Amino acid sequence: MTAPRVASRNGEGLHAKKTLLILRRPAGPSRRTQAAVASLLLLAAIASPAQAVTPTDPLISKNGDVFQLVGDGIRHRQSRVVCPRSLKEFPLTRLIVYPGTKSTGTDVSCGYGNYPGGAVTLYMVKPSDSVRPTGYRDYAEAARMEVLRAHPAAGVVRPPAAPSIASIDGTTHSPTIDAWTFPDQEIKLYSLLYLSDANPWVIMVRASGPTRIKENLSAAGSEAWLAAARTIGQ
Repeated sequence: MTAPRVASRNGEGLHAKKTLLILRRPAGPSRRTQAAVASLLLLAAIASPAQAVTPTDPLISKNGDVFQLVGDGIRHRQSRVVCPRSLKEFPLTRLIVYPGTKSTGTDVSCGYGNYPGGAVTLYMVKPSDSVRPTGYRDYAEAARMEVLRAHPAAGVVRPPAAPSIASIDGTTHSPTIDAWTFPDQEIKLYSLLYLSDANPWVIMVRASGPTRIKENLSAAGSEAWLAAARTIGQ
């Protein structure tokens, strides 16, 4: 499996391979969602505290054809989404361009961490036309099934209230949110997956970490989704 192209401030990246829960990435239309879910639960132990992005950071210079520094964050050139410099207590620490999309910038993420032992990732993906217009629903279902296959003891819990944003025509948009706890792990984990359709893009946010910081994860996950929803296409 080809590793994603990652720029990171802390060597091994935010999710150092200590106690990782990695899910297999299958082929097919839901491949991108499985990549998101593969990152969904990487959190039982995380690397040393990460450093925030600065204007001269290699996070930008190594990915300048896909990302650009703007006044209030890092812009994904293709979707126009601006990834904030921080989400609550989580600083922006890495940018990823996934395999096969370096020239198109249609499968990328902005990663945030490390407070304390948790992380938030904002994904922007442009699915193939073959899975539109229900591609984002396919992604959500694939994510749920993959979690349950990998962790039969995973408990589905009530998600936090969804953030919302009104478009110019007055229509209100909100993401779907799934939430799980994982009591079978050495450290009890809490994980959220936000997902919404922004045709032709799909916005996904993954927020995971110890259950004790679930309020922080919820706040940061909502902030990430709102940042993307407000800036996509702008």
